[in-house]
Amino acid sequence: MLPNRFTRRETLRLGLGAMGLSLPSVLGLRDHASAAVKSTHHAANGFGRAKRCIILFAWGGMSHHETYDMKPDAPAEFRGIFQPIATTVPGIRIGEHMPYLSRQVHRLAIIRSAFHRSSAHGKGMYWNLTGRPTPQPEVATNNEATGQDWPTIGSVISKVRGAPSGLPGCAMLPYQMWDNMTRQGGHDAGWMGRAYDPIILKPAQGKAYGGLSRDTGIASLQLPEGIDRTRYDSRRSLLSSLQASGDGQAPNFERFRGLANELLLSPKIQAALDLEREEPKLRDRYGNHIGGQSVLLARRLVEVGVPVVTVCMAAGDLNGSAGDHWDTHGNNFNRLKDQMLPPYDRAF
Repeated sequence: MLPNRFTRRETLRLGLGAMGLSLPSVLGLRDHASAAVKSTHHAANGFGRAKRCIILFAWGGMSHHETYDMKPDAPAEFRGIFQPIATTVPGIRIGEHMPYLSRQVHRLAIIRSAFHRSSAHGKGMYWNLTGRPTPQPEVATNNEATGQDWPTIGSVISKVRGAPSGLPGCAMLPYQMWDNMTRQGGHDAGWMGRAYDPIILKPAQGKAYGGLSRDTGIASLQLPEGIDRTRYDSRRSLLSSLQASGDGQAPNFERFRGLANELLLSPKIQAALDLEREEPKLRDRYGNHIGGQSVLLARRLVEVGVPVVTVCMAAGDLNGSAGDHWDTHGNNFNRLKDQMLPPYDRAF
């Protein structure tokens, strides 16, 4: 007999034949499961129960052989030097340098079959965050961001789901993604229009492991020194009276300026951005580096109502090929063990 509740993983592990299920039985179970899913989801707008989402994106490409898809039985020249460790799900093992995540695998859906056909990081990122391949995906050169790109997932959610008044529809932390001096396509709104671009934020706390990345688009949501709220409001009023909207960019510019003003003056957003409000012990658990503090800030942003936040989950700043990201061309095992996996494991 089947238990009242069983997981898909358990079903696949046992096998249909071992459970004595015929095709009609399987179809009946499928219909039953479908009805159960529909009863627990909000049918009004097509969305499920999740209200908000944090995307941790491993810029540069995390090595799956050292993390989620170990090959412990492969020949030594293929399997690497890390050892697999047990997890909370029998039969699933992950890399030894992810001990915290090993205790949470029962909460994960690990997909090992995804791939793309390009060796260019930007094109791989584009495919991951938009669901669409770039033109000529097999060519190992990146594409600079353009207004014809497909929109990133955060921008799509921003348009169809929206955000409470005064909040951005989506955000990206702690910086945009560049490669070889080129801003990559796939992490903004593309042809949907600038109104749905993620707002770029960076935590004030958190050290950089390596060099410094571009701060292009980073929002500084603090009033200038010497400018109080009353003076700021009078400046806004004066600027509005002088503003002439002449070109087609004016609506987008006005929209972003209005949003920036709201964020600058919103007690809710200002409180979310102030990581000092967190208990020091909890803040330290995320890790005192840009990656961990960005994840903490993402959590605080979704708690106040931002629908989706994408975190470029590196240990520190990107700084080209010399920074602390997953593009480990050299010294791979030491970089993963010492720089990349501990911050990722702890923050995630």
